[in-house]
Amino acid sequence: MAAIVMRIALHVILALTRAPWRSRLGTSEGLLDASRETGVRPPWNAPKAVWKAAWSLQARCLPLLHAADRLDLGCSLADTNVNLHCLWWKAIQGDEVAYAMLPPLSRRIVSRPLRALFPRLHHQNVAIRTAYLDAALGDALARARAENVQLVVVVLGGGFDTRALRFGGARGVEFVETDLPAVVAAKRALLARRLEPRARRRAQALQPARAPADGLALPTLDALDMNDEADRARFVASTLRSALARARAAADASARRAHGGGRGRHADDAGADGAGAGGADTGGASGVRTLIVAEATLLYVQPGSAAGTVRACVRECAREARDAAARGASDARGAPCAQLLFADRLPGTVPLGARDLDTAEARARERAAVELWLGETADLRLDRYLVKPGMARQMGVASALPLAAARALG
Repeated sequence: MAAIVMRIALHVILALTRAPWRSRLGTSEGLLDASRETGVRPPWNAPKAVWKAAWSLQARCLPLLHAADRLDLGCSLADTNVNLHCLWWKAIQGDEVAYAMLPPLSRRIVSRPLRALFPRLHHQNVAIRTAYLDAALGDALARARAENVQLVVVVLGGGFDTRALRFGGARGVEFVETDLPAVVAAKRALLARRLEPRARRRAQALQPARAPADGLALPTLDALDMNDEADRARFVASTLRSALARARAAADASARRAHGGGRGRHADDAGADGAGAGGADTGGASGVRTLIVAEATLLYVQPGSAAGTVRACVRECAREARDAAARGASDARGAPCAQLLFADRLPGTVPLGARDLDTAEARARERAAVELWLGETADLRLDRYLVKPGMARQMGVASALPLAAARALG
């Protein structure tokens, strides 16, 4: 009923305020390009007043929707950097794991078929970046499986993101999520108490084929304040380094099996993991690669801290690859040791208040600024790029080759 009332109200507002110059999205070619590439319908090109009304309505409803959190979880959930907004938006998109993490009673307003009644506004804009990152991550996982590479996926500012639950579980893949201490504590409570058995089975069904006894794979959660230099150093030296060490140990064990007569068991493992079915040669040398995922995160971090976090992660990956090569590891020289998958706004790449994506010249200038930031931050090379309206408007994949990244070590 609430969704129906909101939809009617927004249509009334649209009828009363329709004017081309008040449209929030304009006629952006960037939006149309992003929609075509991701296969996601574009958001409703409504006047700014409609978008503002929808945002205000959800902000007012959130405290009511989460009124019972303290009784249910033992803590209240704060909407830090709109992470609660995003959780609801992703449930409206059809993310069943996000839906399971919502309050059991109030989440019914975004259940099927009610979620179809919500107009395509903020949640549809988020759906474009979600689809882009999901596709980029899926491609990276498939490539790593084909190349027999161990993956460490670092999700910066993960909030209540469900990607680790939807993509985790494959052998050779470990997810590490970071966020502020209060958010990490809240997510631990959500994972422990709201992913009830049925929801866990639903999430596990989305994960790659695994041994049945393994259960649902959960990410490693790390309380990290990216604006704190000492905390960044602690995360890299402890959590990230440990994850890389586990991945390297698995890579070395895989290489020993391949070259020491253990191919039979290894082939069985690969088949259970789904790689064997695709014809990938998993018997060759194994390496380690890190994927750094940033979705609407860096824009909330101080510019120097955002660059410092990405730089520190890439440096650690390059150092691990260099040390492994010195020990005789057979990682492919041309393969990236780290990749940055982002749907964000990189610091200093968009003039304050800039919204113009309609001209090719404007998009080219912005891309050049993104490439400059990536290169200066951690010697990253932009492989793919797409832009759309919104705060987290820049979407792309950037890679650091082992030797290139090593130059950033200083």
